[in-house]
Amino acid sequence: MTRSSNQTASHHSMNDDDRFTHWYQEPWAWYIVGVLVVTFCWGAIQVTTAIKHADEVVVDDYYKVGKAINQDLTRDKTARELDISAEIAFKSDSGKVYANLQGAVKDWPQQLRLKLLPAAPAAEKQTVALIQSPAIAEQYTGQPAALPTGRYFVQLETLDVMVPEEGYQGGWRLNREVNFAPDEAVEIRAYE
Repeated sequence: MTRSSNQTASHHSMNDDDRFTHWYQEPWAWYIVGVLVVTFCWGAIQVTTAIKHADEVVVDDYYKVGKAINQDLTRDKTARELDISAEIAFKSDSGKVYANLQGAVKDWPQQLRLKLLPAAPAAEKQTVALIQSPAIAEQYTGQPAALPTGRYFVQLETLDVMVPEEGYQGGWRLNREVNFAPDEAVEIRAYE
């Protein structure tokens, strides 16, 4: 009896071994591995795309600018109080930018900064130095890298330096969103 029961027990263990399959022979194992591989590959593609096509920061020192936002708005307020406005025109024949300013400013600065921040991500931002005309104090001229067309965020400002933790100590700034067309002037003034 023991012999036949041993043979039966040994026969059952052989059948158990025959039914055993390795992990790589199971379809569910490959399904789980496949999901993991696809997830990691898709994640790598997303990270690569995010790094290659990262959005540009409009202002490089955003932390300092964010901390000094209240002081920074004082330049906008000063422009509004002085009733400063500017007519800006890009001339295709000369490739220059011309700015005619008006306002209750006693002494116009010798140089201004014109920042052109495109609304379209494909266009490049520009900073143009505007030099005061020797004949007329309210007229300025500059040489942009390229003539802008389309929608831009424009900042026309004095060349003041922002002091960390304190903000700007003086000067003024005009901010506007404008739509540039070749050889047509646009007017910008302080927000009210």
